[in-house]
Amino acid sequence: MTIFQRRAYLLAAVFPAVLVTGCAASGNGSMRAVGNVSAASPSTTTYQYMSPPVSPPGTEPETPGEPYESASPYESESPYESGSPTGTASPSPTTTAVQTTPKGTVQGFFDALKAGSVDQVVNAFASDGVAAVAGEPTAQGTQALRTVFKSKMSSMKSATPTFDETITGSDLAFVRTSTSNAEKGRQFFILKKSGSDWKIARFMNNKA
Repeated sequence: MTIFQRRAYLLAAVFPAVLVTGCAASGNGSMRAVGNVSAASPSTTTYQYMSPPVSPPGTEPETPGEPYESASPYESESPYESGSPTGTASPSPTTTAVQTTPKGTVQGFFDALKAGSVDQVVNAFASDGVAAVAGEPTAQGTQALRTVFKSKMSSMKSATPTFDETITGSDLAFVRTSTSNAEKGRQFFILKKSGSDWKIARFMNNKA
């Protein structure tokens, strides 16, 4: 056997192994021998190219999950209930507010007569007050005062006072008035101080 024949047999045995190793290292494919390889018949050996896997294990993209539903972290709630604004009603005047002076108490008495309020008329008096109303028995005390002024309300409610005289002491006061309505009249008031208020202690009226 000549030296050239030896080299041919050596190449036939080594070259397939080199090709298979190179293809596996590059990742582009692989080569496998098909048929019988023998030193006696090197020309009968054929090679078939093996394609690499399309998706190597562990490289598949992850399946996207459900999209995150964004929600507002705060409820859109009004801290206040909506509604049409309401005005602030002015407090109704009370007889107490005008009883801080003798003249104020007397004016409140006539205002209560005009309003037709027996309760406010009686409230202008002291609890033991006395009223001598023309044509009526003398009334003393809250209940008697209520009765007499209730019966005279219609004839006295139109009276408009004129303050003719006012005398004020430390705890007693005198007020004289005159009225002009269907019948002219005159009124005398003696008031006494009760706390910070002035109350009617004595009242008398007659025709002018």
